[in-house]
Amino acid sequence: MESVIGIRLVIPPTEEGTSFCSGLTAKVLRVLIAEKNVLYQQILYPYADALSLSGRRGTESTRIFGTHTLLRNIDG
Repeated sequence: MESVIGIRLVIPPTEEGTSFCSGLTAKVLRVLIAEKNVLYQQILYPYADALSLSGRRGTESTRIFGTHTLLRNIDG
């Protein structure tokens, strides 16, 4: 049976808050992929690619993460 888990980070609506959430979301997704064997196709939102998850900064990374994450078929 398919399941969807949503994660929402509550932060102040400031540029610094959004930047913090972007970095935190990227770190969480890197851990899920590296340690919990989550696949890219299980990440419904935000869209994730290898460059975004590489940890690089500035123009070397798209950094498209934010305050919400949706994951498909992830155990607890």
